[in-house]
Amino acid sequence: MSDAPQTTPSADESMTKGAPRYGGALAGIAQRHEEIRSEKTLDLQIPGYEGKMKVRYRLLPEAEMDRLADRIDENTRGASGMTVSLEVEADMLVAMCDRVFVREPEQEDAAWQVLEDETGPVRFEGRFAAILKQAGATINDTRARETVLDFFSPREDPSNPTSPRTQPQAIEAHTNALVLWHRGQKESISRRLLGE
Repeated sequence: MSDAPQTTPSADESMTKGAPRYGGALAGIAQRHEEIRSEKTLDLQIPGYEGKMKVRYRLLPEAEMDRLADRIDENTRGASGMTVSLEVEADMLVAMCDRVFVREPEQEDAAWQVLEDETGPVRFEGRFAAILKQAGATINDTRARETVLDFFSPREDPSNPTSPRTQPQAIEAHTNALVLWHRGQKESISRRLLGE
């Protein structure tokens, strides 16, 4: 045994000496880390509209997103029924919606166009309802939550606000995808929703 004092490498030295050994693997991880960090929006096609409409959602501050996710969990587990859960899910989509896109129905490879009016890009709000009504859609309520509910899941009788909804689970595809995205599990989102 040598009487020379043993030195242990610093954390920085250990990291740099090991890095070449893992080369491409670490470079790929570093690249993916930057991609995750820079993902601020998520585009999802709207189920039932045959690839003609999609929504760009934006990340919310973590506390607000956690609050919305908690409300969805509470309402899903609670005895309050589907109506309250759908309302909470609609609130989540309204809060996270950044803009809506449309494309020509006859051309599957047509470019996406931002749906906008004179004030700018349209979100899930009264302007969205107004544009849909001008196009002939039967949407009677211009409040953001009701507009989202009527768009994703129209009522059987639009003139009766207590009429059953035709696709009550349609909204869940987007809320589930947004929760997965928030949790860092984007790869678990349906490729069809992502338009891939």
